[in-house]
Amino acid sequence: MKHAYTTVLTHGDGYAPGVEVLGRSLRASGTLAEMVLLVTSDVSRSARRRLARAGWTMRDIEVVKNPVPSRQQLFPRFDKVFTKLRAWELEEFEKVVLLDADMVVMRNLDSLFERPELAAAPDFLRPDRFNSGLMVLEPSRDKLAGMLGSLSESATYDGGDQCFLNNYFGDWYSG
Repeated sequence: MKHAYTTVLTHGDGYAPGVEVLGRSLRASGTLAEMVLLVTSDVSRSARRRLARAGWTMRDIEVVKNPVPSRQQLFPRFDKVFTKLRAWELEEFEKVVLLDADMVVMRNLDSLFERPELAAAPDFLRPDRFNSGLMVLEPSRDKLAGMLGSLSESATYDGGDQCFLNNYFGDWYSG
């Protein structure tokens, strides 16, 4: 089975140091899985070169804008958080572990590739049931199309991806 770790870099180079640290921590954990960085056009060439040297394979993607900006209640940075849904486009991989760019891996996570979609850590803040900062997914453009099609109709309390994904995968956990 072909696996990859992925993260998303938008809003220019601001999170590039975090992505670099994430990549180095993944390699230090001993993983041999590919690392794919989903990048938007506002990320500089110099940041891309530095991140490629850190082991990331670049994948240019289009931004997925919040379809209902009035729901963007908490933070202006939420205008591009739905771009992480592009991870479902990575159909050359059977499983992808999607990590937020502000994470550091402390030990090998490769066993996550054995989990079914959607695997994630439980969230302690209600109404969410899981945290979208680390998810195991099975890429599919059909699933992505379904998500994009329901974005404008899905109410979120904060305008972010986590609430949307919790609604979309509402049967995520039933225990």
